[in-house]
Amino acid sequence: MRSQILFFLSTCSLLISLIIFQYTLEQPHQTSWSIKDSEIVKERGWFGIKLNTDPVLYMNNFRSLRERFLISCLPSIREGDLIHITFTKTKCVHKKSKLSGRIRLALNIPLSINHDSLIDLTEIAGVGPSLAKQLIKNRPWTHVSEMVRLRGIGQKRLQKMQALLTTHPPQLIWSKKE
Repeated sequence: MRSQILFFLSTCSLLISLIIFQYTLEQPHQTSWSIKDSEIVKERGWFGIKLNTDPVLYMNNFRSLRERFLISCLPSIREGDLIHITFTKTKCVHKKSKLSGRIRLALNIPLSINHDSLIDLTEIAGVGPSLAKQLIKNRPWTHVSEMVRLRGIGQKRLQKMQALLTTHPPQLIWSKKE
């Protein structure tokens, strides 16, 4: 019964967020900027949008956002980014950060052993603070399989973690044309 109530409340919260998001997107904004000035690099990739004080919306389709939203105020977006957008009467202000390691893993976004923080790396099952420190200390990595040279990582452990890790930075989803 408790799980049904929690599911109902989370569903209601999501619907309210979507309604607020829809309302915000339909508000008129003044701009002379054109969608032609943008470039979609990758059609799909997870990122988060936070409008004013609303909850974070996790999206994986940039085209739908582009069609309904004033994207002139957006920075370039990489997979796993969190964009905080604040609308005032005269302008749109953004601030960019990263989704937490736990959320990126839940969205099947691999963490980069060359770019992510100690806190993010410890979200991977089997990676504690000491192993995360070793990973950071031995940067840069050219391939995830090189982790075998670290103490405490064998082939079995590497196989479990390999799908969750990468050596590359997050992929670019969208950017303004320069």
